[in-house]
Amino acid sequence: SEIAALPPALAKGLPSGAQIDPRQISALPAAAQDVFLSAFVHALQPVFLVGAIFTSITFFLALILKPVPLRSTMHDSAELAVEEAIGGGAVAPELFEPPEVKPAS
Repeated sequence: SEIAALPPALAKGLPSGAQIDPRQISALPAAAQDVFLSAFVHALQPVFLVGAIFTSITFFLALILKPVPLRSTMHDSAELAVEEAIGGGAVAPELFEPPEVKPAS
């Protein structure tokens, strides 16, 4: 373990597991706190760099996606949903009649 490589006086103040209480860090001498916090920051830095790279790649991949226009009306889909509900999910094309359009007066 890396804690075993520390000087005995410093290693005695830290637990052997990965869970370190902030109060234990506060109890360390100022020089040891600086070393510990610096090591902590340097250990997390690659995680953020990999996350930033992954986010950038996915952002640029999203830019090259083909845009798909959304449906502009809901009337056809509502009637289709009713027909699917009545027919158990399968609707034959000949059973689906488009809604009647009344001429504007």
